[in-house]
Amino acid sequence: MHVEALFTDLDGTLIPPDVSREDARLTSRLHAALSRLSEELKLAVITTKDYHFASRLVPFAHAWATIGGLEITTRDNTSYVEERVLEKQHAIGRVLSLAEELASGLDRIVVERKLLRDRVTLAGLAFDWRLSGSVEKAVEAASLIEAEAKAHGLHVMRYPGRPYLDVFAAEIDKGKALRRLREILNIGGAVIYMGDSEADNPAFREAEISIGIIHSETPKNLEAKHTIPFNARENFLEALQASRDVESILREMHVS
Repeated sequence: MHVEALFTDLDGTLIPPDVSREDARLTSRLHAALSRLSEELKLAVITTKDYHFASRLVPFAHAWATIGGLEITTRDNTSYVEERVLEKQHAIGRVLSLAEELASGLDRIVVERKLLRDRVTLAGLAFDWRLSGSVEKAVEAASLIEAEAKAHGLHVMRYPGRPYLDVFAAEIDKGKALRRLREILNIGGAVIYMGDSEADNPAFREAEISIGIIHSETPKNLEAKHTIPFNARENFLEALQASRDVESILREMHVS
């Protein structure tokens, strides 16, 4: 199988799942390995984070499918935006206002705006209470935000057992994002996809080689064919520079 591309998630895959936006960065080993791989493979990021976050962490990617694929930007600065995002500006703005109002009355809640590359158009938001001491009230607030978002026809993602939710202007589908990246980057060979959550399952199904990253927050319903521990991701990517035989690499690493 000829591997032509490496596509990857960010949170929980390349960076720890509990790191703040401001503190997020690649380790020096990851940065070096991915940079070198980008010279040999088509490298792309598929994430629910926005373009400015993703391109800061992985500036040498060939493309970034951000906000779950609602915006795709290529290295030559070509952008593709899901039309529904523009149609839902009023609705997503109302939900953002509610989320910020609820967060203001609680302890250490983060409301993250998911903006398009223009830094103006709102495509989604995250309501995150992982650092909060008001967990019960935060969960109640999250339910109010979810109800308001659904009432306006927005797409909500809840993650069982995890202290955050995402709201998007339109339905996200990382599998669809992977297919679009194939077309945009003109990829005819196999794609490796790395991810760590149920949101990555559609991309796992589309990729020829799917690798789940396992950590304390990883759900049990990953549909990846292979898995590696979070702390082995650097070893895997470094080994990938020398060989595209993923199964042999995993056997040598003594992982599945």
